[in-house]
Amino acid sequence: MQIIRKARRQPAIYWKLIGFDEEAEPMYEPPVDDLLVRWDDIMEIYVTPSGEERTSRAQVMVDRDMPMGSVLMLGTMENVIHPDEPLHEDHPGAFTIRGWKKHPTMKATHFLRIAIM
Repeated sequence: MQIIRKARRQPAIYWKLIGFDEEAEPMYEPPVDDLLVRWDDIMEIYVTPSGEERTSRAQVMVDRDMPMGSVLMLGTMENVIHPDEPLHEDHPGAFTIRGWKKHPTMKATHFLRIAIM
């Protein structure tokens, strides 16, 4: 839907969670930097898949489904100092996806996807 595409104008970097190593540390695909998002720094209570209430740090409108545990950061690759470590302390704006909303359009041909951080 055109209005959803037009709302996403901010560049972001995305690290897709692909699993965990033998020490239970998360493993990510190399960062993707061709994303345009709408990033809202908003604190809002949401419910995790396990039923816990948490407070979000941001909600981000994205163009694709993203697995929980993946990482998003507002900005471009110029802002990335450690591409293999998305949650490094040098990336203070990188957040783990903790929740998810997906709403279909009236005809269910497109979706509004919101990652909750």
